[in-house]
Amino acid sequence: MKNFLKSIVPPALLNLYRTFRIPTPKISPKKFKLWWLKYLESHAHSDDLNQELIDMVDYFIKTKAFTNDSGHWLYLCKSHIQLLVENGIENYKQTIEKKHYWGESSLESRLIKPIINDAITINVDTQMIFKTHDDSTISESIGHNISNIILLNYLVNNKLGEYLEYMEESEFGNPITINYNNKKISFALLNSILEVDVVSKNIDFKERHRFLELGAGSGRTCIAMCKAKKNIKYIICDIPPALYISQQNISREFSEKKIFKFQSFKSFDDVEEDMMSAEIAFISPEQLQLIPDKFIDTCIAIDCLHEMTNETVDEYFEQFNRISHTLFFKAQVKQWANTSRKPLDIDTYPIRDNWEKILHERSTVPNDYFNAIYRM
Repeated sequence: MKNFLKSIVPPALLNLYRTFRIPTPKISPKKFKLWWLKYLESHAHSDDLNQELIDMVDYFIKTKAFTNDSGHWLYLCKSHIQLLVENGIENYKQTIEKKHYWGESSLESRLIKPIINDAITINVDTQMIFKTHDDSTISESIGHNISNIILLNYLVNNKLGEYLEYMEESEFGNPITINYNNKKISFALLNSILEVDVVSKNIDFKERHRFLELGAGSGRTCIAMCKAKKNIKYIICDIPPALYISQQNISREFSEKKIFKFQSFKSFDDVEEDMMSAEIAFISPEQLQLIPDKFIDTCIAIDCLHEMTNETVDEYFEQFNRISHTLFFKAQVKQWANTSRKPLDIDTYPIRDNWEKILHERSTVPNDYFNAIYRM
């Protein structure tokens, strides 16, 4: 199997490795607001824009979080809204997730570099390699499929395959998947398992454990955590359209759960009853400040902090310190994207003096990332 993979993949792709900071496209809050108003007007008489998404963006552009947000995140916000309108949320895993939200699965990616030459020991149907995907060329599809096989092989060989007994990629969003043991497996799902495993092995779960995740993307980690653990309560804090995507995705995945959907509120007292009874809730960054002290057992921030400004990261760490008992974050060992004044790295995140280190180490996969867990 290993020799077969090598025979169809150009050697340059197997060894591609970027060592420089990536120039990142940006847009200012002023330009984003002007664009949004024109975009709304141009779609005023169509059904392309969902009202939930419109309400989220309208709320977001009036907040301090919008003004202080990374220009790169605003650029992504704009481009992802356009992708949703052009292709529909029913195809977001083909358009948005495969490059963001930890959906990236490509042999050009540095993320699987340490394991790309591992011997493939799992039993997979080689026909899966040639499965095509809607928004990818044939060569891109093959790259996605092989990447999925490589990462799946790594998980199974590291005794994480048991998670797949009760996890499977959902059909919503038109995912890029391979089949393994009669289940649909995606790159995003496999990364979620890696994250859930880190949390499970390093954090003591309470009888009713409450999570808050910042920058949840499609909500994939929330879905995996709720399937892996019982008695979970989960709050997702994000900006649109990611907040819209995760709300749609999770609501479909857990139709039986009580969901607190995003809404405007200015005091926690106004929504306390509904928030307390909900199993999963959705809020904006501005509303994070309204969460009561030590209301959260564990805060999570995966693959998002390194795309913020230094000041914004510090503000979020202050909120984590106030509202939570434990923090798990995953970030790049050295910030790739040029989004902050001073590049963040594994040793320069603003850890507070009152935090006790539980875990702080580089991960094998994804490559060039590290996992950190601190107890307040």
